[in-house]
Amino acid sequence: MTAFIRAWAETVTTRRYLILFLALLLLPLMVFTGRAIPFDNATERYFVSGDPTLKNFQYLIDLFGDYEYLIVGIEQLPPEQDVFNPETLDAIARLTDFFDSHRFVTQVRSLTNYQYTHADGDDISTDYLIEDVSELEDDPGEIDSIRSIIAAENLALGTLISPDFRHARITARVEYRGDTAAHKVALAQEFYRFIAEQGLENGNYVLHYSGYPLLSERFETLVQEDMQLLIPIMVLLMFFMLYLSFRSPLAMVLPGLVIALGVLGVNEIQSYLGAPHSTVDQALLPTMIIIGVGITVHVLVAFYQAMGEDLDSLSAARLAIIRLWKPAFFTAITTSAGFLALSVIRIAPIREFALLGALGPLLLFLFAMTLLPVLLSFTHTLPGKARHILSGGLVSRFTGALPGFTFRHYRAVLIAGLACMVFALFTIPRIKIDTNYVTQFKQGSEVRQDILYLDRVFRGVLTLDIILDSGAPEGIKNPEFLRQVESYQAWLESRNSTGPVNSLVDYLKEINKALNGDDPDYYRLPDSRAMAAQFLLLYDSSGASDDLSDIKDFDNRFLRLIVPMVNMPASDARQELQTIEAYGRENFPALEPILTGGMELRTAQDVYAAQGMSRSFGAALLVISLFFFLLFRSFKYGVLSLIPSVLPILLTGGIAVLMGVYLDLNTMLVGAMTMGIAVDDSIHVMTRYLSGRQAGQSCREALERALNESGRAVIFSSAVLILGFSVFCLASFTTIIYVGLFGSIIMFLALLGDLLLLPAILFWVDGDRGSHETGQLSDVSSKGITD
Repeated sequence: MTAFIRAWAETVTTRRYLILFLALLLLPLMVFTGRAIPFDNATERYFVSGDPTLKNFQYLIDLFGDYEYLIVGIEQLPPEQDVFNPETLDAIARLTDFFDSHRFVTQVRSLTNYQYTHADGDDISTDYLIEDVSELEDDPGEIDSIRSIIAAENLALGTLISPDFRHARITARVEYRGDTAAHKVALAQEFYRFIAEQGLENGNYVLHYSGYPLLSERFETLVQEDMQLLIPIMVLLMFFMLYLSFRSPLAMVLPGLVIALGVLGVNEIQSYLGAPHSTVDQALLPTMIIIGVGITVHVLVAFYQAMGEDLDSLSAARLAIIRLWKPAFFTAITTSAGFLALSVIRIAPIREFALLGALGPLLLFLFAMTLLPVLLSFTHTLPGKARHILSGGLVSRFTGALPGFTFRHYRAVLIAGLACMVFALFTIPRIKIDTNYVTQFKQGSEVRQDILYLDRVFRGVLTLDIILDSGAPEGIKNPEFLRQVESYQAWLESRNSTGPVNSLVDYLKEINKALNGDDPDYYRLPDSRAMAAQFLLLYDSSGASDDLSDIKDFDNRFLRLIVPMVNMPASDARQELQTIEAYGRENFPALEPILTGGMELRTAQDVYAAQGMSRSFGAALLVISLFFFLLFRSFKYGVLSLIPSVLPILLTGGIAVLMGVYLDLNTMLVGAMTMGIAVDDSIHVMTRYLSGRQAGQSCREALERALNESGRAVIFSSAVLILGFSVFCLASFTTIIYVGLFGSIIMFLALLGDLLLLPAILFWVDGDRGSHETGQLSDVSSKGITD
């Protein structure tokens, strides 16, 4: 490999004008070619083709169509006693009209368009509860009549209005589009504009918004807004750190060009793969920036160190490549392995993220080992301030003092490292991998408060859909089938996790009551198939606007139960769904219940993430270990290099346990990503150490050389990584905040591990021996390059 690296360095430096030309040609090609990448965060896209959960969901869509609901809660404020007052009813009516006329809404249910079924002689009639809201202001008697009617409406109580009449709810069923979520974002944003334009938040009531479409819009919009804010802050911090590290404008600009080419390259690949953006891959761009700055810092330090050895810029560029190529290549490979290990998770956007994340470090390595040395080779002099910082600056003095400190206190450092390991091993089993979408929003956010309000008053924002099979067309009219559905529904409503379930059996019971003079004793199911068929025919001819197509299929074979469910952690939701499914199959096997819908989809995602993250972490550890053994050609030094890289991740997991933080999909992604990133500096330190050992240096001399040559770059790059991850702490979502917090903690602990723990371990292992096992790494001196 040494001959190959020399040939690479020679080719880059002798053909630098060709490389510069190709880079200048490549940049506009990547900017102006390729297709635009859409943003698609649709729930269905998170499942790989053929997934059984996805098949059940598609079955639901085929039978019943749209499944998501935008929900508006109306909380009446004093002095009004309930929502039945002109101002609040007018607001409900205007909101209802907005949804009713919207192109993406297929059904609206609210108090102002609610139809109740009642006796009309020997027939039944379906009339609007409120004919004209504008006429109610001067007619208190009519409002009293409305109150008395709604008090007996089982289809409305608990769903459209609370039993105390102080809370109302509007549900808007949103058109299903499996290929995009853009229409939900458009609906939500138009809804917000309508609220503002109409001044509907200025009344004597409080509006609460939630439901799948609004949550989708909030996630997508807030993530994009965060990236628009955080990435510029991150870039400015990167430039600041580069200038602070080298005091050279050139050292600020050139890494930016390398990173830009790497980012554009990944975007170009994503464009041709046809992989849309999602909330998952929004972390890719800032991560690429962080990784790019890390590798370019090592190149800059190596180049300036070579310039400090009185080499000309072209020779310094060549020497920087030779010294860095192998550790830089293996750091790129291990970082890619960390990303690629995520592909074991059965979630499509994560697999796409894993592939693109794996390609990113390799592209950055390519440009850092070609274009950056070429650009630096045109530098004729080493800036005076850079020379001072690299030779006698604070960081240089610090790295120069580290070996002595470590040698004097290596036992204390080892004891501290052992204590951290014990702490990690004690707390890691307590880590809870879970998700609760409510806690993803900050404590005081309106979104979070609205979800909790609707859970408290109407028993759920998320819904579970259960498909029940009668076994044959028109089978839903079978009294025995209907009685089993009624029993299953009653059991469901008795659960603490669920809210009122409206289904076909409720409509049939309402019709039966109406046909018997609105006598509550007749609020029961029909006794025969013929009677059930007659009830449905009468309902269709009664003037009802609702055709019940959302709860029964066209052939009258399948019924759908729409079960509201209160918010709970994903692990509790999974257990609850298993209980519901098991109860249905054991007690009502003839119904063949199929659980699907939004709640099932999201719970399955969390299960896949929890199952996959441990496998991903293990796969990353295995692959990185193999690369370490290959790089150092030593099992011992491969294992020793892993300790300061893996321990920070385990220790951060223990810190998360102490904080009481669930590790969800996003925070677990940090573990896989940072494992590949955290090992980078270990590779550089260990490479320089083994080079010194092979050259005949003692353990102490080799460590001094490693820390003096690599320590500055390790500190500079780690500072960049810590600052880069910490920017995420300014995000809107707690999960992204934790990505920033835990990512920066891992990088800080990895820095301590590389500068303190790894040298202490090496001194403990090698320091008292006369002969030492060494890796098969060749050292190339500046003399060798100038000969």
